[in-house]
Amino acid sequence: EGLAGVNAQLPTMQGRRVVEVGAGLGLAGLAAARAGALSVLLLDREPLALHCALSSAACNGLQVVACDQLFTVAVAESG
Repeated sequence: EGLAGVNAQLPTMQGRRVVEVGAGLGLAGLAAARAGALSVLLLDREPLALHCALSSAACNGLQVVACDQLFTVAVAESG
């Protein structure tokens, strides 16, 4: 069943932009892409998980973007 079964449960995603935070393997984001989302961004701190999500997207002919860092936080130390 895979993504096809998940897509049967989704409303139409046509024209929507989707961000999946804590994507892991990206199932929700990949399902949204398959359901017609305009763009999908997968966010996770684990590069290996995102690599697997992108591999799944490629195997399913889906185009998604993944990111493991959005910003860098600098902390000033008093001294």
